[in-house]
Amino acid sequence: MRAGVRLLSALRRADHIREIAETTRRTVLRPLPSYWAGLEQAAAYTKADLRDVALRMDQRLRRHQVHVRALGGDESERFATAALINVPTHDAAEGRDIDVELVNCGHLTPLAVGPDGVRTLTGDATLPLGMLGLTGETPASDLVPVRAGETLLLVSDGVTEARDADGAFYPLSDDLTSALRDDPALSEPRRLVRYVRAAAARHAANGLTDDTTVLAVRHSPGQGA
Repeated sequence: MRAGVRLLSALRRADHIREIAETTRRTVLRPLPSYWAGLEQAAAYTKADLRDVALRMDQRLRRHQVHVRALGGDESERFATAALINVPTHDAAEGRDIDVELVNCGHLTPLAVGPDGVRTLTGDATLPLGMLGLTGETPASDLVPVRAGETLLLVSDGVTEARDADGAFYPLSDDLTSALRDDPALSEPRRLVRYVRAAAARHAANGLTDDTTVLAVRHSPGQGA
């Protein structure tokens, strides 16, 4: 429950930050008329790609490590896994298959869950954020196909590492595949989140002892872009 509340709070903060950033951009980079004071002009603005965003996040985390060490602390173990996803809503709004941009920094591979079953979104993964300096690698950006009607599912390892009495991990993909055969409508985001959390809790012999986060995203045409 605490993880879910923190996730909701983080999503609200992210929406607020995006709104501030967009307002600032429109204020600072406000469009100019094509012909102004005897000058003909044109301009364009392109937001940062996901790979650059991930790299900046890694650099920020490593700067924090350096700062803490300079103060006598030890932040060598601080890192974060992350999966950054960009969904082209202008295509999804038409109910078509789309290519979603994915940057995976050590996170569990996202799943595409639909009435026909479960697919793993393939793509390259790098080390977690805060550790890229160990190898000098940069985050890789992949375009992965998502079919119309599929839901993107991301979970933390608190879900997949839930153990039963014999020590076996919760088989997320296999369990969902079986459940979808009985109820294809389970791929609806709200139902999917409730199911995954409840199933992981049932599987865990001693309950969910680690923070668990489950996020399901599906674009619904007609609900806005």
